[in-house]
Amino acid sequence: MLRAVCFDLWGTLVADAPGVAESRAAERVRRIDRALRAGAWPAPPEAIADAMQATVDTVVGVHQDNIDIDAEERVALFYRHLDPSLRPEHDLPADAVAAVRTAIHESALYHPPELLPGAADTLAALQASGCRLALVSNTGLSPGVALRSLLDALGVGRYFVAQVYSDELRSWKPDPRMFDEAVFALGVPKEQTLFVGDTAEADILGAQSYGIGLTAQVGGKQIEGIRPTLDLRGVGDLVAALRERGYLAAS
Repeated sequence: MLRAVCFDLWGTLVADAPGVAESRAAERVRRIDRALRAGAWPAPPEAIADAMQATVDTVVGVHQDNIDIDAEERVALFYRHLDPSLRPEHDLPADAVAAVRTAIHESALYHPPELLPGAADTLAALQASGCRLALVSNTGLSPGVALRSLLDALGVGRYFVAQVYSDELRSWKPDPRMFDEAVFALGVPKEQTLFVGDTAEADILGAQSYGIGLTAQVGGKQIEGIRPTLDLRGVGDLVAALRERGYLAAS
């Protein structure tokens, strides 16, 4: 019988409504622009936007080796792409440095994603059934500390025994360390654990390669040759599918 469930975050439990990602990026640039001007080091908004995109591109390149960098290193990359001669700790006042850091780190909070249909009910039902729950998420510009606040604001942070984030572990799914950290925190054998995610390689193949017993893929990003235990339209279908297959006791 199933004893624990690990969830991916983006695309599995939450997603952006149309236009939200663009609004988030624009707001991030506005806040950085305001912070730099207040620090007497103005930069054109276009240059700020280009530096942010270059930062993202650099981090994506790092991820190709299944590793990640921490939140402060991402901010340092932004300054490097904006102007290599800028030394923020020396050239900017402390409040401007803090405001830039906040603008980058908390961007997922000022234009938050939405819970996907059935996500909250699924978490509640699994917890009520006795399953221990964990979150295993690769992070973007917003680090794990901000995503914990986001999940609390969405009302679902309380369901998780552990939350594992790539920037904190400096590892990137499908690296097995991401899964191992969650399974260790859950205190449940990996063979009695289910991993739920939306990407075939990072989530499903990563969990299977680590040795997690069951996998469920949601959405439509299937890849031929990677076969989850359960193939679902969305996370809201998970509990019924588990009960139908006998992995979870009937309510």
